[in-house]
Amino acid sequence: MSERFKGGVMVTGSTGFVGGSLAERLYSDGENVIPVSRSEGEIAGIIGIRRMDSTNLEEVTRTICKYKPEYIYDFAGWSKPSESKDDPKGAELITVRSLENLFIAISKAQIYDNTYKPKQIVIATSVAAFGPGRIDQNGRPLSLNENSGWRPNSEYGMLKATATDMAIEFGQKYGVNVIAAIQANAGGSSEYF
Repeated sequence: MSERFKGGVMVTGSTGFVGGSLAERLYSDGENVIPVSRSEGEIAGIIGIRRMDSTNLEEVTRTICKYKPEYIYDFAGWSKPSESKDDPKGAELITVRSLENLFIAISKAQIYDNTYKPKQIVIATSVAAFGPGRIDQNGRPLSLNENSGWRPNSEYGMLKATATDMAIEFGQKYGVNVIAAIQANAGGSSEYF
C-alpha cells in the first residue's frame, strides 16, 4: 500500500462506470480502497463492494464511523439526467440528500472521534448546473470555469448546483478540501442513456 491514501479512500457509486473505474484503478495501484454502493458485488472479480445506501443516513454513518476514510470520492448519484424530470423526488433524494447524509455522517463521526477529518472529498457535479452554453460578444463559445456561475435550465441542473453549493459550504465550514469534478455525460459499457 502506498502512503498516498494510507487512511483509506472511500469510493461511493462503485458499481457505476466512474466510481467502479476509479476504485479498480486505486486498487490496482495498491491503495487502501473502500468501495461502497447500494448493491454489493465486486469489481473486476477482485475487490468486494460493501453495501451502503447513501440515501440511508444510518448506513452512511455506520460506514463512515467504521472506516474513517481520509479521502472520499462521491460518485453515487442520479445516472440518467433526462429522467430527473419524471421523478424529481427520487432525483433530489439521490443527488442532494445522499450528499447531505455523507456530510452529516462525517459530523457524527467527529463527535465519536474528534481527531477524524477527511483530507479531501471529491464530488461529481455536472455541466448541467451551468445551463446552456454561453457566447461572447463576437459569437464565440466561452469556456466554463469555477467563476462562470450557475444558470441551470433543468431539474437535474438545479439539483447538481444545489448539491455542489452544499458541498463547498461544508468544506469551508469544517476545513475540508472539497473538489467538485465537473462532468459532461460520463458512461461506459455498463451505462445506458
